[in-house]
Amino acid sequence: MLDPKVIRERPEVVRRALELRRSQFPFDQFLSKLRQHQTLLAEVEQLRAQRNTAAQEVGHRKQKGQDTAVLIREMESVKTALKDKEKTLAALEPQITDGLL
Repeated sequence: MLDPKVIRERPEVVRRALELRRSQFPFDQFLSKLRQHQTLLAEVEQLRAQRNTAAQEVGHRKQKGQDTAVLIREMESVKTALKDKEKTLAALEPQITDGLL
């Protein structure tokens, strides 16, 4: 199994090794998916952090008796984006795992 970090950081070495083995593995396509996965993962983590921060803010506002409706409506878009990105990420992960084997 190849280390994804090595593939991302030194793709030319991996590509050359595959060429020497005369492999028909679609490396450029796999590398693209691997980079897409990394980007999506960062976006998902950022959205989760946003969601968690907003949840804490809602809690603080409720304790103070302040209105939370606006904040909750704003977080609906974050919730939707997070759900979509997690779905895409889940679909991408098996493709990457298969490529690493």
